Amino acid sequence: MAETPDQLTLQIGTEQLQLTDLGLPKVQCSCPALDTCRHILLTGLWLRDLIVAPAELPPFPTFTLDDLIQWAGKKTVTDGINLFAQNPDVTISPTPLTVQFLSLNVTARFLSLDLAASICSCKARQPCDHRIAAILCHQAHQGNPIALPETLTPKPKPTQTEILPQIAQFLEEIVELGLCRLSEATRQRCLTLASAALDLPRLAKSLRSIATEIDLLLRRDAQADSANLLAQLARTYALTDALATNPHPDLIGQHRSQYDNIGRLELIGLAAYHWQTSSKYAGFTLLFWDNLAKSWNSWSDIRPLAQGFRPEYRYSQPMPWSGLPIPNAAMGKRLQLQETHRNPQRRLSSSLKTQALILGEVDLQAIDFGNMMFDHWESLENHIKQHQFIGLRIANPLDSMVILEPTIWGKCQFDAVNQQLLWPIFDRTASPLFLRVPYHPEDEHRIQALEKLTNPEGRIIARIDRINQQLFAYPIALLTHQVLNLGMPQQQTTVPAAVLGESTDDEVLEPELENFPTSELALHHHIRSLLDLTQSQAERGTQQPPDSAQCKRLIAIFETAGIPSVATILQQLDSHHNQASLLLRLNYLGQLITQ
Repeated sequence: MAETPDQLTLQIGTEQLQLTDLGLPKVQCSCPALDTCRHILLTGLWLRDLIVAPAELPPFPTFTLDDLIQWAGKKTVTDGINLFAQNPDVTISPTPLTVQFLSLNVTARFLSLDLAASICSCKARQPCDHRIAAILCHQAHQGNPIALPETLTPKPKPTQTEILPQIAQFLEEIVELGLCRLSEATRQRCLTLASAALDLPRLAKSLRSIATEIDLLLRRDAQADSANLLAQLARTYALTDALATNPHPDLIGQHRSQYDNIGRLELIGLAAYHWQTSSKYAGFTLLFWDNLAKSWNSWSDIRPLAQGFRPEYRYSQPMPWSGLPIPNAAMGKRLQLQETHRNPQRRLSSSLKTQALILGEVDLQAIDFGNMMFDHWESLENHIKQHQFIGLRIANPLDSMVILEPTIWGKCQFDAVNQQLLWPIFDRTASPLFLRVPYHPEDEHRIQALEKLTNPEGRIIARIDRINQQLFAYPIALLTHQVLNLGMPQQQTTVPAAVLGESTDDEVLEPELENFPTSELALHHHIRSLLDLTQSQAERGTQQPPDSAQCKRLIAIFETAGIPSVATILQQLDSHHNQASLLLRLNYLGQLITQ
């Protein structure tokens, strides 16, 4: 062994290693190995036991944009800025600085205060976009964000915003005409504008959804609802205005979700369910649990109903991944996926390159679900408030998936009046939460499975919905010693015995709103009145004046409640030349306050 001020030479067997102040990532070994060799690994283990870490490490330095460009080059820095602009979901550990990109399954580590002494799990030999984005995320988290010049930030194409005034005018014209006076020509124009907004994928998708809602109204379909159409119009109008003001990449959207190769991933198969959209598409979804990241992953198969697709029977049909014959084979099993592709919403790709290896059974009661499992419904309420989408934020369906662990099950009843199954479950404080399954043809198997359950116990995988300020749980699967997917046909519905709570009578237990503060209930009632006002006026069209008495009453209410933005628009409603624009803005504000 030899030592100089700048270098340490070690003898490992017959080979020599040269270690500088850049640390192990830049160590050189005399053996012919092209990558990290066993001599370097042995050196690292030896140094780990030999070196005593200082009591307090110096803080990680602050870098400028020029520092990053000098280290990684302009192209890599630009790629890192683009990744940072996507607002990736990261976890940051300070000592040593470690930034984990959860959706990409990539971890960047900075082993010393020098950028050169950094490694990334993407295995890039040169500086990569992940390490650049990690520095940007860290400094933004520390309150010292790096100033990014406009030349390096992603810009939309100039042609993208030219169509926005036409779309805004079209949305206003729908309200001016009246939702009850729409025609096939309106639907066709909506589809034409969606095609013209090709460079604005999210806006184009919203316009196609509006066309679908108009089609339901024209066909007098049972699912047609003018309130839903007005809500869609208001959100699309807000999106159009936001794009004209600040065309952020999240607002522009993507034509197809980008799937990144995240390499190897270990998951647990926990649930399967099927669903249907108002645009006549059906889907089948598998839910997987990532025990390392403590998060959900999903895989879906979506097809038009016109093709005769029966999603409930997709449960026993072949999977695209080699090594996993059918979806049912993944339930309650630990899987290792290789060549895994996943998008930022944690949806797994159907790539034929992905290979699955079934590692064995899992004790479902021993899985650590972290902060996704709840036995206290007040904590569940706080969780949903933190993760619900607000305004134009893109909703991720996995954010509403949770694990419920009830203490007592009440009595299951089918509400024939509202056509829904209600089943109260109680937490450790005896507070109720209702499992709710509204009757739809695609939920027939789910309702039958729940009604056949005898003495249920175990954990529930559920989707949480908020209806009129009340939380309801839509049950997807029951976890006992096995996985019971409630929506799948021909499944065993008897589970181990448990204490079954008894109802006081045979009537359906109705959800109560008594736990909500009086002020919150009153505000919800006034918002409902505001939305009803905008709906009734939009249905009639703007040729007729609004209800002035109702407007004055709501103006006084919202001024007293400290929401002057709503009161100001209501004051202008009777005299403004563009009443349709104000109605759309009012409806959107009502949706925001409700959220």
